[in-house]
Amino acid sequence: MSKIKEMTRINKATSLTTVNRKYGIQQPVIVVAPGAKCTKCKKCGDGYKAHLWRKVCSTCFCSTEDHEGAVIQSKGNQPQGDGLQPSMSKTRVDLGDDAATTAQRIARLRSRVDRFDSLATEQDLTSKILSPTGSREHIVAVSKGASQEDGSYVWAPKGLQTADKVEEFMDQLPEEVRPHDTQDAMQEWNRRQMHQMPMHDANILSMEDPEPERLEFAQNREKAFCEGTVIQVAKQACAHCKSDIEDQKLAVQSDLMPGKSWHPACFVCKTCREFLVNLAHFTQDGELYCGRHHAELSRPRCGGCDELIFDQEYTLAGGNKWHTHHFCCFYCDKPLGTEEEEYVTHEGQVVCLPCYDEQLAGRCQVCKEKIGAGEHQLSCDNYHWHEECFKCDTCKTSLDADDFMMHDARVYCQSCYSDKFGERCGNCGTVIKGRQVSAMKKNFHPECFVCKECTTELTGKKFYKRDDNLFCADCYDKKFSVVCAACGGYVRSQGLRCKSKVYHKDCFKCGKCSTSLSSVPVIARSDGVFCHNCVKS
Repeated sequence: MSKIKEMTRINKATSLTTVNRKYGIQQPVIVVAPGAKCTKCKKCGDGYKAHLWRKVCSTCFCSTEDHEGAVIQSKGNQPQGDGLQPSMSKTRVDLGDDAATTAQRIARLRSRVDRFDSLATEQDLTSKILSPTGSREHIVAVSKGASQEDGSYVWAPKGLQTADKVEEFMDQLPEEVRPHDTQDAMQEWNRRQMHQMPMHDANILSMEDPEPERLEFAQNREKAFCEGTVIQVAKQACAHCKSDIEDQKLAVQSDLMPGKSWHPACFVCKTCREFLVNLAHFTQDGELYCGRHHAELSRPRCGGCDELIFDQEYTLAGGNKWHTHHFCCFYCDKPLGTEEEEYVTHEGQVVCLPCYDEQLAGRCQVCKEKIGAGEHQLSCDNYHWHEECFKCDTCKTSLDADDFMMHDARVYCQSCYSDKFGERCGNCGTVIKGRQVSAMKKNFHPECFVCKECTTELTGKKFYKRDDNLFCADCYDKKFSVVCAACGGYVRSQGLRCKSKVYHKDCFKCGKCSTSLSSVPVIARSDGVFCHNCVKS
């Protein structure tokens, strides 16, 4: 049983320097219909409502991509008036004498961004779907909803030309990541690709003249990006799990890492270990990454807006990083960037004390009062206690966090728990607190698991039960068994009686022809038992 003793730590903001950003990118990238339900928490109330600048729902605070129908809005068709903060003013970068060359690079990189967009958008997108149940091909408009034909998928990798090969590839993927042509599977596939390839990372080039460091970042990303191809390979080791890929089996390869192959299920991001949706990946130092975690190798990501930080100064707290102007309470957006403001960290986010008490503070299982930030609390299986309330429910003795027992949300000391709920001996009826012996669906003290007659311990020995009493084999035979009239051995069970004599079932045979007499007419004489035929002859 897990036991945790903890105290919610209250922090004070250190002196923070406000950085005047030259510009910011607050472009809407993931679109969710207002009122859409959350697929993660199921507690979205009135449904999805876009937060002003975070990539979360302001109703349930779950990620935007976790809501039903979330799609990436294609370029040039951004919704208006959706509550998202518009782009901030942009400052022109002096390109100097290399203006033309730089402009050309930007144009080339933007074309690459369009490719990122095409990988992760549903709007006006059609996908070629191969049905494994036949050789014909299907063209499915993903944005309009795919058909429900059995065995179809909303995506198939490059390199596979037949339905059988597509099915062979899909069979090697975990069921939860297979892009089945169903509503739930499409929703999960979209959620994964939106998380792995954040479009706000690709939108770095959405301004006319990006700063040099942003341009350099985009150039490095361009060089590191690739889409995997699926082919049949000769027997070789998988670059991820190191086990063999069998000869002529399907494997994934990357143009950026020639000579390496992966099992389809092993084509995963090094950081998050998730299957790389669409086989779209980035490489660095011989490793595979999704777009999100590759970007974080070179730039920190803001814990507030989820976008990359290009400012020279930012806020670091609780192991996370923030744009200085985004260092705010996760729930009420109150700025926490002054020395007077106190906050706590929770699951990587910062929360002001009033919001912690309202949103996160647990209630003590005993006194039913909230346990505020800074108070010592003990937690176990989603139950919480004030330290002073953590007492045995029976004897009221204060308990230690590492030495207690729990039953039906109540805590007990070892002694009271044993007396109240402990296993009882099948012989003496008292609680077993030490070693025990299990037999006949009961538990016994070792000293109670003995023969009733000779008190010999029966652990590891053959024993018999009679009238709720236990007997060793010898005592049972002497007290209850009879002697077989044929072989002279003890008959303990399944004996057959004829006249005044008892026989083992296997010993009850004709004295002349040895035929079993258990189901035929028997004639008993003073010299034994015989079948009817032998007596007649």
